[in-house]
This record gives sequence, structure tokens and C-alpha cells, in this order.
Amino acid sequence: MSIDQFFISNISKDINHEESIKDILISAINVVVVAPFITKYGIDLIRRHISDDTKLQIITELNPRGIISVSQSPKLLKEISERPKTEVFFTTNGKLHSKIFLADNNVLITSANLTTGGMRENFETGVLFSKKSESKFSGKLKDEIISHLRNDLIPYIKQNAFKLDDSSIAIWLDFENSEKVKQTKDFINDFENNLPQNGFLPFSRNFDGRPVSTEILASINDFQFEEKYWDVFYRYNNTNDIDKLREDLNLEINPILNNIFHCIKQNPLCSGYFTNLTTMFSRNLQVTKFLPDYRNLYLTRIGLGGNNRKKHVYYPSFVLNMSIYQNEKYFQIRVGVEEDISTDPLCDYAKIFLKNLSLNSNECISRFKKMSGSWFLVHGQQSLGKRIEIPLKDVSEEKLKEICNSYLMTNEPADINICHNYLWSSESILNKPKDFISSLASDLNHLNYFFELAHYEI
Repeated sequence: MSIDQFFISNISKDINHEESIKDILISAINVVVVAPFITKYGIDLIRRHISDDTKLQIITELNPRGIISVSQSPKLLKEISERPKTEVFFTTNGKLHSKIFLADNNVLITSANLTTGGMRENFETGVLFSKKSESKFSGKLKDEIISHLRNDLIPYIKQNAFKLDDSSIAIWLDFENSEKVKQTKDFINDFENNLPQNGFLPFSRNFDGRPVSTEILASINDFQFEEKYWDVFYRYNNTNDIDKLREDLNLEINPILNNIFHCIKQNPLCSGYFTNLTTMFSRNLQVTKFLPDYRNLYLTRIGLGGNNRKKHVYYPSFVLNMSIYQNEKYFQIRVGVEEDISTDPLCDYAKIFLKNLSLNSNECISRFKKMSGSWFLVHGQQSLGKRIEIPLKDVSEEKLKEICNSYLMTNEPADINICHNYLWSSESILNKPKDFISSLASDLNHLNYFFELAHYEI
């Protein structure tokens, strides 16, 4: 038996906590989760892999720092507690550090919290006592450990915890929903997004007699597109399960877009272009009207827009996008002012952008001609069938002024941006990360110029 069947660490796609948790949850009748940090990702992971008949107990922690850091959520705990056959307990003194996942006669004891980082991204280690590991650990030892956990340790923790009910959770829900907490979360998010990023460097070694390489903890400068990254977009062809679709997009596409962004940001060729920006993912608020075949990560200037920036409209932004269109897979980069889902008149920042494009049309056309590849000037609301795409090389100074002035006169939303659609194929530049970054880096000076034009009236 291979050592990785009982010694679990997030060193590859096959040897990680998420896969181990899935294995022991499937068909389990009694599940106990002990973890101080539990995020929506963790709750969704549990929900997906237990049956309606599974008895579930969650023991976790709530404290102000955990809630502010988004590692804990009273709202999520309240929601999962409403599931039949579910009990939730929580401590509040910051002393709970154990991470235990007990499913019938299988248990994983680990350093990993029930978060995306703990299950897939962080360097975590744990020991899995299961039927698979009995050739390494005697069945008697495993049974003794599980008996001690179930009969002694877990009851002791529960005795020193609050059982979640409407009364015990009320004060924590009020805290989580307070305006000061929301403002602090935004402040922390903005600060963290501008820190230098780093990851575990890729490495290969023999592991229990076989070669293993780090696939998940690879360097941020070693990102590689794969065709399967777009698979999630093909799972839904109607709007019957919107919440499930949003969850899948959150779990599968957001980490990919985030990794791409940090790969670009930290590359020496692109240094200095992505400072003082905050990141946010599209929330697909309009899925009841338009089935989303896309996912966006957008970057806005720190302090700009308040909570509205989370709605992905009205503010200048860099956007990284993954999508499918006419059954083709695309990665897109664009810069402009987002307005497409808006029914309001032309927004203030769009007016600034349009005025500056028109007033500086000579400089804009000069930059258009210098940009590499297939960049387009895109404008008009796609949701209303008004989307127009013009190759930058075909945009004249007169045409640019005409487009800008028409929106300024009619006051209709322009949703104007400069974008590049990269089609994925085995031969495309997306399969050549160094070439992709080099090509993008040559255009970033121009993109940054247009980004600035959207902020200030000149």
C-alpha cells in the first residue's frame, strides 16, 4: 500500500485533503466535523458528499477576528444548522485548534481547516485512518482512536461549546452584518491584494517509491491553461439550478482566474501595472435573465465605488474573463467601464472615459495601432443585442469620436471597453505561458493609459 493512502498532504491533485474528505464522506451515516475555520467552500464540500440521511455534527469556533477575516461565518453556520439531522456547536474563546473529520469508521486528523486553502492550496499534513490504511495501521489501533474520539474527546469539546440556536447565534449575526465589519473586510481585502504574492515552488521527488510533482502548490509564475478548466460551463443549459451553478463557478473558476492574475502581476515583465487595485469576482446576479457562460475577475482602484464595485458595474476596471461562446473556449482581458446589466443612463465614469477618448483621439489611435494581436474596441449592451466589436486597427480618429459622441448625446449605457479574446486550442498562445505573458506585457502600458483615461476628466 502506498504511503499517500494514509499520509495526506496537498502536494498534488490526487494527494490532497479534498479528495480524502470526499472518499470518507460518501455513504457515511454519521459525520462529525471539528474545525475552527469553515468557509462556504467547506460547507458546500460537505453538503455535496453526504446523503439526506446522514447525521451531521459540526463543531467550530466563532470570534471577531475569524469573522472579519472571512474564515468564519455565523450566517453559514445558521444555514447548515437548518439542514435536517444536523447539529452545530461553537466555541468563542479562540482555543479550538483541532481539525478532525470523522465519518463512520474512518477519520482524518489533520492541520487543515475546512476552507479552500486547507483542503487544496495550503501545505497541510494529516493522517487518515480508514479501511485503506489498515495494512499500515492495525484495525485495533484505528478502532481505539475512533472510539476515543467519539466517546471522550468530541463529547468533551461539545460540553465546553455553545449549541447553535436562534438565541446563541443572534449576537454573532448582528456582528457579521454590521457596517464596521463590512468596511474592515474591504480594508483587509484591499491591503492583501497588494502584497507580494508567493507560492510553494514546484518540485519533483520520489514519494514512497514513485515520482510525485507539486501540481497545486506550483509557483505563481508557472501557470498553465488546461482545456478542462472550461468544463463547468457545459454542465448547465437552463436556469433550473442557479445556486448550484454559482457554487460551481465559485469553486472551480474563481481560483483559476485568481491564479492567472497573480501569475501576470508577479511576472517581472508586468511589474508595476497592477498596484493599488482591489479584486472582486462577478456574482452572476442576472442569471435568471441570462444564463452565464462566463466568469469575471475584475480589478478596480482601491477605495473606489464602495460596495457597488462588487456589482461589477459603473466603475473603471481591468477584467479577466473565462467564457464559452458558440461552443468555443475563450480567455479574455478587457479594460473599460462596465455597464451591461445596468438599466440606468450612461454612468459618470463612462462619461469621463468617452470624453477623454474623444478629446485624446489622436493619441488613442496611435496606441491602437501599436497594440499586438487581436484587440477590439467593444461597445453597446450585449444583453439588448446592441454589442459592436471593431478591430482596433480599423478604428479611425473620426470613427472613435463618432462612437463616443453618440453615447454622450443619447445618454445610453455604452459598456465600452478595449478587449482581447484568446481562443483556447492546443496550438494557441494560451498553451505557451511565457509567450502569452510577453505578448500581454507589451500592451500593458497602453491598457494602463486607457484605464487612467476612465478615471479623470482632462
